[in-house]
Amino acid sequence: MSRKARSASVQSTTCRDRTRANGTLHRESHIDATRTNRPVAPLPGPPGERIPLLIDTDAANEIDDLYAIALALRSPDRFDIAGFVATHFAAARGRESIAESYEAIREVLEAAQVDY
Repeated sequence: MSRKARSASVQSTTCRDRTRANGTLHRESHIDATRTNRPVAPLPGPPGERIPLLIDTDAANEIDDLYAIALALRSPDRFDIAGFVATHFAAARGRESIAESYEAIREVLEAAQVDY
């Protein structure tokens, strides 16, 4: 990394030390993406413009993926869902966890009365 790049990255990062209730020190940092050359996610278009979406998920692992699926299904005016990809969530479990994710996706689609 060049000196100029390091300098830009330091200038765009704000650090603040805080003491937690248990007495340990915690350093918070915030990166101002507007002051760096890092890509920023695009803003959604105007209402009525649907965002194409392919959901790649380890749905059987944690509730957050199921929530994201439900949110996308309940927002047909915002998302054009192209499909779902069931992925593994534990290297040691491999294909078994893929099947579990697939079943979790299927259950959400059935509960939402969506044809698949």
